Amino acid sequence: MLSGDVDFGRARFDSDVDFGRATFNGDVDFSRTTFNEGGMVDFGGTSFSGIVDFGRATFNGGMVDFGRAAFSGGMVDFGRATFNGGTVDFGSAIFSGRMVTFGRATFNGGDIDFVGARFSGGVVIFDDATFSGTSFNWGPLHTPTGA
Repeated sequence: MLSGDVDFGRARFDSDVDFGRATFNGDVDFSRTTFNEGGMVDFGGTSFSGIVDFGRATFNGGMVDFGRAAFSGGMVDFGRATFNGGTVDFGSAIFSGRMVTFGRATFNGGDIDFVGARFSGGVVIFDDATFSGTSFNWGPLHTPTGA
């Protein structure tokens, strides 16, 4: 468990990254972070309870796993993030904060999976996102009753 704010903004990871099943009890900043190609970026099953910022982050190939992650606090920002190839998994992730944005994100090739993802409690934004040569699997998605 990581208590307090965590700042990896502008970091560069050149090998595998494993935050799988971690618990972040504060704001988390991975803005403008670069995750380099061919490796595993694992946030699967991770719990985020504060503001989460992956804005303008770059994910280059490999496997990016946010499957079963829980985002429960405030805002989740993947705005202007770039996903280049590989596999990106948000399957069964839970987004219950006030806003989730993928606005102006770019998905270049690869496979994107949101099967079973749950969105509740706020706004989900994909405005001006670009999908080029990408296999995108939505669902079924889970949304609150009446949504």
